[in-house]
Amino acid sequence: MRKVFLAILCATALVFIVGCDGDGDGDGGGGSVGNISGTWVGSGSTGNDKHQMNINMTLNIQNEGALIAGTYNITRPNREMSGSITGTLSGGNFTMTMGLHGWADGTVSGSTMTINWTEERGGDPFFSTLTLVKQ
Repeated sequence: MRKVFLAILCATALVFIVGCDGDGDGDGGGGSVGNISGTWVGSGSTGNDKHQMNINMTLNIQNEGALIAGTYNITRPNREMSGSITGTLSGGNFTMTMGLHGWADGTVSGSTMTINWTEERGGDPFFSTLTLVKQ
């Protein structure tokens, strides 16, 4: 009888663990997806081993659950870039494609976003680290 009771207890615990995502937000994961929708503005530096320069970035993001969409505007000396954003968010971590101009990943904590952006330049990419603040 004791073995039957332990088997039922273990089966119930397994169903509970598998059936729940751990944080109650329905995303299937253990961390909150979060809401990063809004306008984010900031600056940083960009370049490669040949060139370094300042860069300004504005992101207008909407996210629904783990999906990110929106637009970006990037300015650096002698160049302005804009386009569409698509990506994913998990907890405070995100990845996104930025139109024809590259891709990014980073973290969000409260109203601060740290973003690592790679600007695709046809074989000679620029790498940027920026800090953005939610407006």
